[in-house]
Parts: sequence; structure tokens; C-alpha cells
Amino acid sequence: MKVIQPQKSVSVAAGESVPLNCNVTSLLPVGFRGTGQSWHLIYSFTGKKFPRIISLTDATKRNNLDFSIHISNVSPVDAGTYYCVKLLTAEANKELQVERGTVLYVNPKPSPPVISGPLFRATPDQRVNFTCKSNGFSPRNITLKRFKDKIELSHVQTIVDPKEESISYNISSTAQVVQEALDVHSKIIYEVSHVTLQGGPLRGTANLSDTIRELKISDAAEEALVAVLLGPKLLLLTLASAIYIHKKWKA
Repeated sequence: MKVIQPQKSVSVAAGESVPLNCNVTSLLPVGFRGTGQSWHLIYSFTGKKFPRIISLTDATKRNNLDFSIHISNVSPVDAGTYYCVKLLTAEANKELQVERGTVLYVNPKPSPPVISGPLFRATPDQRVNFTCKSNGFSPRNITLKRFKDKIELSHVQTIVDPKEESISYNISSTAQVVQEALDVHSKIIYEVSHVTLQGGPLRGTANLSDTIRELKISDAAEEALVAVLLGPKLLLLTLASAIYIHKKWKA
């Protein structure tokens, strides 16, 4: 007897349903085991009820060789490898052979990017950091792009956690930006792309007007500027008064 699991891997979004296919070449009791959290019996074709799992065929039908199952309302804890195993007997619950299995990936709903800028406003020409965080991705492959308006940023550090195998992954990316005085109308834009995002990449934005500190003239500088501007007028008025007095004295 040979067990055939045609699906090497299956990816499904959390909350959806997924079929796991299994066919055999001769009649023997069959069951499903999984290694998501531990090695335990997932389903057996003995008439026993299993939560959220049903058989896709009538296993009691004579000469039935299809032992596919259907799992509903899948959650991230269901992720793992599922093995269709041949049993010595349905009662003994002992496996004759374990095949390669089907890997089930459960994709959590990714969160929109959240961007945080510097704690304090910075003056133009200062280099500041913008950090983007997003979570709930599976599998691990995540594509992230960062822009200042339409210009892609290059000084970037990106981390995907955890590094080991997990049911969900998070991404964090920090970009360094040199602010300019005219950037008050500019934006920092992050775009996150993933195989589970059917509607296109998720976007997050931050306004540079919230992080640029305007340059203000100090009170002392204002007084000096007023003195410079009014100086010639004061001098002119002084000279005019002196001439008037001098002429009046001669008369």
C-alpha cells in the first residue's frame, strides 16, 4: 500500500477553510497526524467526531481510496505539517508508514505599517530616523520599500523577526532622512508587499511637517536687526535737526 499526499504545502488565510488531500493504493485504515504544536492524532476515519474537521468522502463506502479531509475556520495554531498515515488497525492506532506530509501555512492578517519619527523636532539639515513596524505575516518573505515623496530611500536597516521558524513574522525598518527647509510638504512613505496581500501593498505615511523645527530669530537678534534698519533714519533725523538749529542760530 502507498499513501499519496499530492499537496507539498498549502497556504490559507486565518478564518478560512482548507482541504488536505490523501489517496491510498489499497484498503487499510488511515488517519491524519500533525506536528503543528505536537505529534497528535488530528482525524481518524472511524466515525468519531473531530472539531472543525470532516471527511471529504464517504470513508465507509466500499473500495474507497480517497481519505481527504476538510478543516474549517483555520487559525494560526493549526499551522504545521499534516501526515496521512497508514494504520495497522483502526483500534490499535499504530502507524505502518509516515509519508512526507503536507505543510499547512496559516496567514494571519497583516497589520498596516505604523511609522514613528524622532521624539523631538529637528532643524533643517539634521539627519533623523523614521521607523516602520508591521506584523502578522506568514510565510517569512516580506518586501518593504521606503520613499521620501517619490524618491526611494537607501540608508535603511530592516529586521524580520523571529529568525527561527514561526507561525507569524514581524518586520521593522529604520530609514535615515536628512530634512530640508522645504520638506514641510513632504512625506515619508512605507510600502509593505506580501503574497497574502491580494489588494496590493499596505502603505503607511508620516508628514515631515510634524518633525521639522522652524528656525526663529532670537530676541537679541531682532533688536540688532531693528537697530540696523532704523539706524540710517535716526542718523538722518539727527543731522536734519542739527542743520535746522545751526541755521536758526546764525539768523
